[in-house]
Amino acid sequence: MTNQRRGLLTNDVFMALLGVAAIMIGTTLPEMIRSFGLTLSQGGLIVSAESTGGLTAMFAGLLLADRIRKPLWILITVVLVGLLLGLAGLSPGYWVLVVVFFVLGIVARFLDLLLNAHTGDLAPKNRTQTMTVLHMVYGIGAFIGPSMARWLLDQSLPWNSVYWIVGGTYLTVAALSLIRTRGYLSLADASPADDETEISAKDGVPDPENTRRQWVSVILLGFVVLFYAVHQVGTTSWLPYYLETTLGVRPAIASAGLSFYWAGIIASRFLVSRIGSRIGETRVLIWGSVFGGVVLVGSVLLASPFVAIAGFILAGVLTGATIPLTMALAHGHLP
Repeated sequence: MTNQRRGLLTNDVFMALLGVAAIMIGTTLPEMIRSFGLTLSQGGLIVSAESTGGLTAMFAGLLLADRIRKPLWILITVVLVGLLLGLAGLSPGYWVLVVVFFVLGIVARFLDLLLNAHTGDLAPKNRTQTMTVLHMVYGIGAFIGPSMARWLLDQSLPWNSVYWIVGGTYLTVAALSLIRTRGYLSLADASPADDETEISAKDGVPDPENTRRQWVSVILLGFVVLFYAVHQVGTTSWLPYYLETTLGVRPAIASAGLSFYWAGIIASRFLVSRIGSRIGETRVLIWGSVFGGVVLVGSVLLASPFVAIAGFILAGVLTGATIPLTMALAHGHLP
């Protein structure tokens, strides 16, 4: 196995772990609310704190991602995410928990950005497929996370024990993956420069007008990622609580509904990795988003548990490849 392949495999493992950690809040939030005696709006503030931290990291990532050693900082942020998950379980009070989730949002989103950037660096000529695979394994982690958290809660474990277990598992698997993929830190961030050299040699001096258009396209794609990330975080946090409290389904089915939503996202990313280039990434992104939005609104308005779960599965299939598609398109505009 080549060093490039090992690097991509390590990134995929870390992204799957991130998927498990990021989605757990949807299943554990009702238990947090009951444990601390919170109102629904106070519970929502925990989710908002995590989302705000993620938004902060997105802007910081734009400034820092190309100026730091990505493999080293990926390892640092992996360790920090594991430690923060454990710290969330140790939180003695509500406001400490809010602060921990704010910091966790920053670190987790920064790790997400670094993994995307490093994967693009390692495979500049095959970005669409590698990005889609990267986000497909995130979806697999997100699919496993709610079911695992629900199973642990059903064993009469408190919600904070779930975070201790997942944080410890996160650190252990990360360490094992590094032992098996030696040389990860030595992978240079040289691929983008090589790619730019090829472009310069082929196209000559860049056209300023074309460069401006590329930057406008990348900024617009950035807004697409931002709005989709808000939608995804909101859905992940809200769907189990909505199914359980508004539609009256059992907690196990509510958690399964979230897993089914992520199963739709996994299917979307798998399909796009196979046929996306044939149909056209831009076409898939636009029409998937339009039809996915219509399905989401319709499934909520009908207020039926079966229709809601089926609608969110279909919406996952239609919109699930949004982030890998936008990342691949952005890399194509500005390698």
